[in-house]
Amino acid sequence: MSINVSDVVSQFGTYYIPGGQSLANVKKALYATSKTAALFNDRPMEGNYFRSTFAQLSSVLQPFQKAFTPSGDLKFEPNAFPLFKNKIDISLYPDDIESSYLGFLAGMPEADRASWPVVRYLLEVHCMSAKDNDMELQAIFGGSFVAPTPGTAGTAATTMDGIKKVLKKYVTAGRVNIGAGTLSMGTPATAAVDFCTQVEEWVYSMNPVLRDQITEIIMSEQLALRYRAGKIAKYGRDFNYQYDGTVNGVMLIEAFPAIMVRGFISHNGSNIIWATPNVNRIRPIWKTPLTSVFKIESIKREVSIFTDWHEAYDFEVPEFVVVNDASDLA
Repeated sequence: MSINVSDVVSQFGTYYIPGGQSLANVKKALYATSKTAALFNDRPMEGNYFRSTFAQLSSVLQPFQKAFTPSGDLKFEPNAFPLFKNKIDISLYPDDIESSYLGFLAGMPEADRASWPVVRYLLEVHCMSAKDNDMELQAIFGGSFVAPTPGTAGTAATTMDGIKKVLKKYVTAGRVNIGAGTLSMGTPATAAVDFCTQVEEWVYSMNPVLRDQITEIIMSEQLALRYRAGKIAKYGRDFNYQYDGTVNGVMLIEAFPAIMVRGFISHNGSNIIWATPNVNRIRPIWKTPLTSVFKIESIKREVSIFTDWHEAYDFEVPEFVVVNDASDLA
């Protein structure tokens, strides 16, 4: 990594001239927030392999007779998956910023470059935001793990298997939707009203016991906006009011007002639509990637910043996941 101040130098020159400039004169870029990650429940753990078991007792109810006629089988279905080890490595020469308009972020006369303000600014203002941006736009949905080439930095998109790949794995294994496979919807309709009806009918067709535990239908932001436009057009009334004081009524499923449609930019470009009980969305994590656990080292004039952790975004019981028959999953 380098500190690129070439445009600033080109505009303001290769000198630091104190003129009252401060961080108020440095505007932070817009980073995508980790909205998709917020869907998942953290499961702190030790080790890098998650294991869980789903248990189900078959039918036990029967009419009375004096003879003892036992029935019912207790079945255990295991689920296991690895956590992916992620890291952040940053190396910089803080001196790059000294002879520029941004020289106030240098730390003269402090000799230890790790103590210079630019290092703290990088960590506190940008580092975790950039990590969240990478996660939301590249890793959490469309990511596909690729083992790194030794000595070469990998990419955000190859740091883990994202939700799309996880869903495909469970579809292939025949484990989603109580073992019934994908829940047919067909290609999302282009017309907004038709798509609204399509989503409603998809929810209506869910296993009623599973549907009773679902509160959110997850899809791309693009499709969610189409659903919103379709519901307003279809029902011909103003939904800009609150059903319960928190949820905009237009995003709720007609006939099932406890279920709402939510759109995420992480899913944009995909026709995958899925749902599962909230508690079934899990993020097992070993070690926490917070700024407090960053290691900062300085060797002469170079500063190195690094941290690492293990995590995965997955589902504790695949059978509790409902997903449409999107072409992405074929």
